[in-house]
Amino acid sequence: KAKIHYEEPQQRDDGTASWLRTSKIPLDDIEGNTVALLGLYEDITARKEMEAQLRSMAHYDGLTKLANRAFFYHHLEQTVAKSKRHGGLMALMYFDIDRFKAINDTHGHAAGDSLLTAFASRISATVREMDVVARLGGDEFALLLDDIPERRAAESVAAKLVSAMHPPFLIGELSVTVTTSIGVAFFKRGMNAEDLIQRADQAMYEAKRGGRNRFEIDRETVEAD
Repeated sequence: KAKIHYEEPQQRDDGTASWLRTSKIPLDDIEGNTVALLGLYEDITARKEMEAQLRSMAHYDGLTKLANRAFFYHHLEQTVAKSKRHGGLMALMYFDIDRFKAINDTHGHAAGDSLLTAFASRISATVREMDVVARLGGDEFALLLDDIPERRAAESVAAKLVSAMHPPFLIGELSVTVTTSIGVAFFKRGMNAEDLIQRADQAMYEAKRGGRNRFEIDRETVEAD
């Protein structure tokens, strides 16, 4: 007869969580009748914690805890495919910290990392929980707004993000003032995920050329309301 294996969470006496792998083996008498079950238990908490850590590393940025580049690109491709099938308005924002390199060079990489973490927290506090925010690398970030009611909704979010960065960031004993430049592109039929990224990225550099501390809409992807 087959052995029975299953894994289940448990709660220790101190309230912490653990995982047990249970194996139950039927014990038969000489006539082949099952008369008992032999239960074997193995604590697999460490393995489960490692699996969770590996899943997190595969999808999230270790510093800011936002989605990482790989996860974001995968989600973007899925969202673009959905928009092609069913329609709906979606926007992609590409943005970074203006003159971030100067901050790193002046105050060091530890201060730079703390600023990135604080910057990411302000992004998360500004957008909806359902919106996907990612750190793509360095000081580059992206935000995907799916199924928005109108173009002005994305413009409103971009304006809020610009304003959210105005209060000084307290990094240890340092008070650092930074701004952000944001490029906004809208999905249009016929585009793929890479097209959308390129348009948003180009719009971000237009925002920088326009003086930074602002957002720029990619006019080529704007459709009439």
